[in-house]
Amino acid sequence: MNCGHQKNAIYGNCLDLLQGTVVGMGEASDNSSNIDLIFFSQYDGLGYSFYSPYEAANGLNEGSWGGVGKWRDRNETEIAQTKLTIGQFEKIQTNTQLLNVVKNAVGFSGYFFTPNKMDGRVFAVKLMQDNREINALLAVYKQFGSGGGNGYLKIKIKVQGIDNNSDGYADENAYKR
Repeated sequence: MNCGHQKNAIYGNCLDLLQGTVVGMGEASDNSSNIDLIFFSQYDGLGYSFYSPYEAANGLNEGSWGGVGKWRDRNETEIAQTKLTIGQFEKIQTNTQLLNVVKNAVGFSGYFFTPNKMDGRVFAVKLMQDNREINALLAVYKQFGSGGGNGYLKIKIKVQGIDNNSDGYADENAYKR
C-alpha cells in the first residue's frame, strides 16, 4: 500500500495497523482510536518520521501536525527499527516468527526519525492499551519524492492475527477489549 506524508494530497499518512489501511488526517480525526502511526516529512524533505498519535500531540509543534492534539483518542504506539532486510521480512509467515522479531527489537520509542529516506527499513511496532493490542512489522519497500505534495512510501504490514473468517486480515474484534 502507499502512505503519503502530511502534505500529500493523494495518499493519507495515518496508519490503522489492524485494518491494514492508510487514511488522511481528516478521516483519522474522526476515527482516532484506530490510528497507530502517522508518517511525516519534516522541513520539506530534510527528515522523515513515524510518530505515535500520543507522541505527535504531546512532543511536537501542534501547528504543523494537523490537529492531532485535538483528537479524542491518541494511541501510545511504540516503534523500533529492526535489523531485518526486506527479504527476511517476506519470509515471516507465522505469529510466532512475527512475535519473536517484535520481542527482540530494541530501542522502542513513541517515534522514529531519520534524516535519510526510509527505503528498505523494517520496523517492529507494538501497542498495549486497555482497548487495543498490536504486534506488527512494517516494511518500507521504497520512498518516493521528499517534501512537498509528492512524497510517499510503498509499504507492507504484517500483523499478529487471528483470522477466523479467512479473509487474510486480522479479525479486529479479537484485539479490542
